Parts: sequence; structure tokens; C-alpha cells
Amino acid sequence: MTDEQFQNYLALLKGLLKLSNRERDAIADELQQHMDERLAELLQAKVPHDEAVRCSLEEFGDAAGVAQRFLQVDHFKRRRRIMRMTFGSFAILSVLALALMLLPQDNLHQSLVAQRGGDTQSDVNSSANGVEYLGF
Repeated sequence: MTDEQFQNYLALLKGLLKLSNRERDAIADELQQHMDERLAELLQAKVPHDEAVRCSLEEFGDAAGVAQRFLQVDHFKRRRRIMRMTFGSFAILSVLALALMLLPQDNLHQSLVAQRGGDTQSDVNSSANGVEYLGF
């Protein structure tokens, strides 16, 4: 692409995109290819060069508007990724909580006592209401 107007348009667009350099370059390269293709189509249809450049730029629209649309797509992708991570974390925590609730209390108590390395009879203190507590 040799037209200075296309280069200016793409430079302005890249400046408006608040994305990583890799993403900005990829978007600019893709748009450059589409602009080149559209310019070639218009020139093949015998449209004068200056008018073909002006027409193709008009078809792409305002650089700020194009940049805004790309940023909206990026925002949607990020938001979706965060929602997936949140849902995944919630699902894992729910499964863990359910597993803990379904564990027999005797086995849980014996595991805690075994981890402490103590005797189950001497380490257990019974309260008045019948709930057993480990004597720490």
C-alpha cells in the first residue's frame, strides 16, 4: 500500500486502539489488506485513483469509530474470560464444599487427630452439649 492517506488512516487507528502492540499491528495489517483489495477493485472498475482512495476510506468509516468497535469487541472478550474464570472458581469451590459436607464426621475427626499425631481418646474433650472438640 503506497498511498499516504491509507498510511495516515492506519497510523491514526493504531494510535486510538488501547491494545497491545501485537494486537494493534495485527488489526492494522488486516485492514491494510482489505483497503488494498478495495482500492484494486475500484481501480479495476476504472474509477480514478484519487476518487478510489477517497471512496475506500469512506467505506471503512471514521478511524475513531472503527477503533471504538474494535475496543468494544476486546472489552467483550475480556469480560467473557473473567466471567468464565469466576464461574469455574465457584464450581470448584462448590464441589469442594459438597465433598466436605458429605465426608463422614468420624473419618474427618480421626484424620485431624492422626495429623496431630495424638491419641483419639486423650485429645477429645466433650462439651456439655455433646459436640466434640479437639484439645488444642
